[in-house]
Amino acid sequence: MWTIGSQNDDQSRNFGTGPGVGPKVSMVERVRSQVNAHDEESAADELPIEFGKWTDAITCTSFDGIPTITATDNKIIELAPTARGGVGMPEGARGQWTFKLEQAKGIVSIGMAGLGVALGMPFRKPELRDQVWYYTASDGVLRNGARSVGRKGPVAATGDTITMRLAHNQLSFLVNDVELQDAIPNLTGAPLFAIVQIHRKDDAVSLRTERFDADTLQHIKFVSWGSASNIVQGPMVGHTAVELSCQRTLATSCYKAPDIFGCIVPSVRSAAVVSDGASAEWKVQIKSCKSTVYIGLEQVTWQQGLDWWSEAAIDCVWYYSSDGSLRTGNSILARFRPLPPHPLPQSTEKTDTGNRKASMSSSIPLRLPNARITPNIPPLSRTDCLTLKLSNRTLSFAVNDTLLEEKIQGVHGSVRLCVQFEDDGDALCILPR
Repeated sequence: MWTIGSQNDDQSRNFGTGPGVGPKVSMVERVRSQVNAHDEESAADELPIEFGKWTDAITCTSFDGIPTITATDNKIIELAPTARGGVGMPEGARGQWTFKLEQAKGIVSIGMAGLGVALGMPFRKPELRDQVWYYTASDGVLRNGARSVGRKGPVAATGDTITMRLAHNQLSFLVNDVELQDAIPNLTGAPLFAIVQIHRKDDAVSLRTERFDADTLQHIKFVSWGSASNIVQGPMVGHTAVELSCQRTLATSCYKAPDIFGCIVPSVRSAAVVSDGASAEWKVQIKSCKSTVYIGLEQVTWQQGLDWWSEAAIDCVWYYSSDGSLRTGNSILARFRPLPPHPLPQSTEKTDTGNRKASMSSSIPLRLPNARITPNIPPLSRTDCLTLKLSNRTLSFAVNDTLLEEKIQGVHGSVRLCVQFEDDGDALCILPR
């Protein structure tokens, strides 16, 4: 399936090489038969064409939906201007990327790299063998780390296009639609990221298209955000309440939640849906946390951005609060430490004018007597990682890879990973897996 980017099929010839490959057929034709009707209708949820991360010596701009990276400095001994994708490719992935050399007076290399390759580390190092695989435009050589692979191909210069294809764990390239005779075999160590490295100041490369098959797209949906809530009041009404960037792996709140509950709050949810009774796993990292952040699963029928702190959300939403508590709706199931002494509410019915921030962060949980007090639910802060695992209708958690004893049972219905924010500037990303 062509899933992301331009639908120009000029770059879509013979996806796959080597023995056993039949007549040359465009990738769109070869993969389209694998796509079901639901996938065809989901174009609105596709990832934008973006670079995910880049070094300080790179600027990234976008014009008409086409991102371009430009080197602002020359390569030095141990650091080169580099940019990579935000979403890693899983084992067995099939993908295609088309780049254009907007300016290439120096060395430009395009390829795939594993997570073990530090961003900006020069590719041509012996210790990077079997960690980075790439084509260098200036000499037409394919390399695995510092070692050349196969026969030399055509060189590329300013104005040329380079198409990179990943399939069957091998990497092949075309320069201006002319396929190199050899491919780089035996790529290992998923997840792998499309990556570009530039050696000369002012050289620039644009990313024109990204395309994936249906299975790879499904993986991408699991490690990216799908949609965000909108602001519903004030001068910014109608604008998104959460900015999505880095190929929709990073979500940053750009709006403070109103101080009343039962309203629409800054919220983001994943692109993938987990069907009732199915298993899934995610890992997220907090990038900024000035206030409380709520991370969990919500049923797909739950309104986008509707405050979880409500009776209606009980048994529809299950989540971890960064203050150190497990919750469903406005019921706290277990918490890190007891709350300060305070009078209990006379009624379990919330009022329409309650202060949301006080109720959720410090306060009077409506079902406090049922909450278990435990030291095993640590509060979360900046750089902490939270793993959520759904299995047998039970949601378990690990903080910084330490599995917690406390779990939430009885998760039911089709669900999505979702996050709700209190403060603007707070941010959270989905990590590759």
